[in-house]
Amino acid sequence: VYECNMEEQISSVIAEYAGHRASEKERVPHLGETFPLGESPITKGALRAHRPLSIGLNDPTTGEGDRARLLRLGGRTALIIPLLVRDRVIGFVDLCEGRRDRQFTEGEIRLCQTVANQAIIAVEKAGLFQEERKRALQLQTVREVSQKIVSILKLDELLAQVVELIQQRFGYYHVQVFLNNPDNQWTVFQAGTGRAGEVMVNEGHRLKIGEEGIIGWVASSGEFLLTNDVSKEPRFLPHPALPDTKAELAIPLPLGERILGVLDVQSERINAFEESDLFVLQSLGDQVAIAIENARLYTMTDQALAKRLEELAIMQQIDRQLNATLDYERVMDLTLDCALQMIGADGGLIGMIAQEEEGMRLLATRGYPREHGPSAGQLWPVDRGIVGRVVRTGQPVLASDVAQDPDYVSAISETRSQLTVPIRRED
Repeated sequence: VYECNMEEQISSVIAEYAGHRASEKERVPHLGETFPLGESPITKGALRAHRPLSIGLNDPTTGEGDRARLLRLGGRTALIIPLLVRDRVIGFVDLCEGRRDRQFTEGEIRLCQTVANQAIIAVEKAGLFQEERKRALQLQTVREVSQKIVSILKLDELLAQVVELIQQRFGYYHVQVFLNNPDNQWTVFQAGTGRAGEVMVNEGHRLKIGEEGIIGWVASSGEFLLTNDVSKEPRFLPHPALPDTKAELAIPLPLGERILGVLDVQSERINAFEESDLFVLQSLGDQVAIAIENARLYTMTDQALAKRLEELAIMQQIDRQLNATLDYERVMDLTLDCALQMIGADGGLIGMIAQEEEGMRLLATRGYPREHGPSAGQLWPVDRGIVGRVVRTGQPVLASDVAQDPDYVSAISETRSQLTVPIRRED
């Protein structure tokens, strides 16, 4: 009995039996061997016609490929009976006779066809049972994965769990997750299974959204892409760590109108993915997207809380130190040091307006070059730089790009942004 892939024109022996009168050559096992249908035009013709056909070594119509198969199996004549499911050829039965040239009668052909039909019914029922069993397992997996990831609030741990659980349940060659950068220019590898996952993490693997690979396309379009033969998909981008990929299914991770990233699974088998795989992974993709957003919100809240606690601690430190000294210069130095620590700045200064001198006297400075930078005791003109503008207007200024601010005066060459706020005293 052969299983056939009509698209690839390949047939494989999936079952065999030799009668007690079979010759030694007929008893040689061929289970698992493949035969190209393209080299057996008579057999291929019978399968396409959906009709039984007898072939023989001495039959002049038997092609060389069919003749070679007969010789390999130890047969002199054979009866080919197509196996059909809903008018689709899934294989054929090859009944070989090696002792003589045999003419199969109409009765024998009808009997063999009846037996084949009964076998097909049994196969189809078994297939339906397996499909239902697979579907039940897939739905169970969706529930299990959803239940496990919903309580994970650390993003790295969440994504590592997602790819491992999916691979364990479905046995895919590789599972990976990419997340889009905030600017939607790149989609960046976050988690993947096996050695390939480790390699991609270490190399900082990323893909240009909309331009590179199946994953880049899905990250841009928000649509899934399933290819059961990557050699025929022009958007496929191979990776050296995954040399055996033959099929790929990439699912977007949607949240409202946004695409957070891509869930991608790969197989080492052609035609590995079915509609059921798509259904399951889309269901998982929706759950994973929600879990990712929850983890991100938790992280942002946690980080914001930690930052606020750090700010309060610094303010308490300032308060304690200020109350512990009456040294004016020491107070200014402490205040400036704490301010720089709080916001992570590279340099800064504190000044006080000197009304009699028509300027601002610098009380403390940090991070400026000694040779030509501002220093404590120096008088800063109120018409100079961003600092002067804040003194004149009394309004704070946040210059995210100092190169775009016409009032900026360079004091530290590496400066890219500047925050200047007024110090007020209530009347």
